[in-house]
Amino acid sequence: SEHSNIGDAAITFGEYEFIRKHFRDYKLIEISTYEFNDMLPYIENIINNDDLIFLQGGGNFGNKFKTEENVRRVIIENFPNNKIVILPQTIYFTDDFELEASKKIYNNHANLTIFTRGNISLAFAKKNFPNAKCYESLDLALNLNFNFGYKRDGIMCCLRDLNDESGLDEKTYNKIFKIIKLFDKNYSFTNNLWTTDIKKDQRNYVVYEQLKHFAKHKLVVTDRLHGLIFSLITNTPCVVISAYNYKLKEFTDMLKNNNSIVFIDKDIDKLSETISKLLNKKSKIQNDFSKNFIVNAKIIREDIK
Repeated sequence: SEHSNIGDAAITFGEYEFIRKHFRDYKLIEISTYEFNDMLPYIENIINNDDLIFLQGGGNFGNKFKTEENVRRVIIENFPNNKIVILPQTIYFTDDFELEASKKIYNNHANLTIFTRGNISLAFAKKNFPNAKCYESLDLALNLNFNFGYKRDGIMCCLRDLNDESGLDEKTYNKIFKIIKLFDKNYSFTNNLWTTDIKKDQRNYVVYEQLKHFAKHKLVVTDRLHGLIFSLITNTPCVVISAYNYKLKEFTDMLKNNNSIVFIDKDIDKLSETISKLLNKKSKIQNDFSKNFIVNAKIIREDIK
């Protein structure tokens, strides 16, 4: 979908690479949420039963993002004979009526696979969508791999604005900046948003520029999932502070063997010692998640008729 969130652009970039690498025998057509209603008759016209349908990953599975949830429902309902794969999502419903509506449609499909970004979403999916095949998976932005080789300097702070789904109150928010300043008074700041909506043809450029930004720092402090993910892609140590829902917690649980990231939840008193510990780490980080995605591809391939 086209808006200003660089994290979402990175997911799409990673999904593209994933599909291109593992499903070379298919022609790839991308349709954004905004084009969807106009394009639906066209898709219904050209699609065959043996075509695969991939639905965008991210954190929009639930009633908070009605447009995206609706697109999923329409596709799952209208294409009963296709294999449909929901790419790695965090699932977050706060409305029983909407959940029932999704359950009815999703459980009616004979060949639906759902990947979730962590075990809380996975348990939820298995319980509510028993007819679908459900698996845990890393975010597909981690399929991107860049080694920039920059000399690193200072701290990058990637926080949501207080009025943007922040899990923090004002006092805590200001305290974070105070602590970061003690280590680097010229720290960089980003909220991981681009200045305008990100169009398809500039998506990879925008993501690449943002990753370069991360790769030039010694350390990242973030409460955004893609602040963490961009740190992992660029092999930058990262302190993770909790967000408003369990998105970060369930994701860091999957990475508990990765010692370049530390999840301090809402415990800001731990921030100072954690920054200092990570800044003093001498070992070189080399993240590689390709094995995880080979597993995903195998799962998807398993029951293609």
